[in-house]
Amino acid sequence: MVNSLNKQSKVTVFMPVYNGEKYLREAIDSILSQTFSDFEFLIINDGSTDKSVEIIKSHDDKRIRLIDNQKNLGIADVCNLGMSLASGEYVARMDCDDISVKTRLEKQVEFMETHGEVGICGAWIKMFGAARQINRYFTADQELKTRLLFNTCFAHPSVMIRKKIIIDNNLKFKKEFDPGDDYFLWTEASGVTKFANLPKILLYYRMHPANISKLKSDKQKIGATNARLNMLKKLGINPTDEELEIHASLKAVLVEGRTFLERSEQWLNKLIEANRIKKVFAEDSLKKVIANHWLHVCKNNFELGWYAWKKFWQSDLSKNLDMKTEWPVLIKFFLKTLK
Repeated sequence: MVNSLNKQSKVTVFMPVYNGEKYLREAIDSILSQTFSDFEFLIINDGSTDKSVEIIKSHDDKRIRLIDNQKNLGIADVCNLGMSLASGEYVARMDCDDISVKTRLEKQVEFMETHGEVGICGAWIKMFGAARQINRYFTADQELKTRLLFNTCFAHPSVMIRKKIIIDNNLKFKKEFDPGDDYFLWTEASGVTKFANLPKILLYYRMHPANISKLKSDKQKIGATNARLNMLKKLGINPTDEELEIHASLKAVLVEGRTFLERSEQWLNKLIEANRIKKVFAEDSLKKVIANHWLHVCKNNFELGWYAWKKFWQSDLSKNLDMKTEWPVLIKFFLKTLK
């Protein structure tokens, strides 16, 4: 075990629960068995109608602090409540259907203690269950903030947040953007603190029908659109409906044809030019993230065959691709064009 901090714990692990009985025990046990043991475990039951409270109370551990809402508030309001009630300097998020690796808190606390400039620290995650893959997020501050132009840069249940950043800047999870409220919060936080992701798998993210349908919901799309607009405004861009649709479709797994590839290339170059004027993002970071999206646009249109492959390489957008990270995608792209 890692040595105790020998004072009031700096860490609050915060987990909202709503009808989570199916996977809840495993999620709780993964926190209670952490190698870093000195923490407050704040669990907010948000009006569950199943056996969630019974499962929580069955754990005889003094670190658990249960708040039992009789009425369901929703994830955004519960997250705001959790941040306000947390006593720790650092607040580690956890979901009631995921599993934290035993060294998760140890690794994140160690990083936050030695990187005082970082306000939010996430990690890589491994999906399991109905879908299986590893999400390797960018790790550097500027690349993470640039990614926010397109999508969230953190796996929300993997993050550790420096509470002072939230309080001092009056940052809130906004209910109107639920279930994209975390994405919008990151866009707001991007202007007041530095970001990081640890290049380690510290969370197993369970995929099951309930969360898959949520991710595909119309509300999710609306929340993500508002978050993207928040970032595009920083570049001084007020996109047309067509541009916004192209922007939202850059990583969609669909075949749109040659026109879509051409318009996507034009749009991505427009982002680079806007940043050249506004200087919001580090130029190298923006070009690296955009190269990643350009690769996925072309790969997802593999049915165009060699046209998609040549279009990718002939564009200046491909010049800044991180070959060390993206070579598996390139190989799959090439093999698909052969078929």
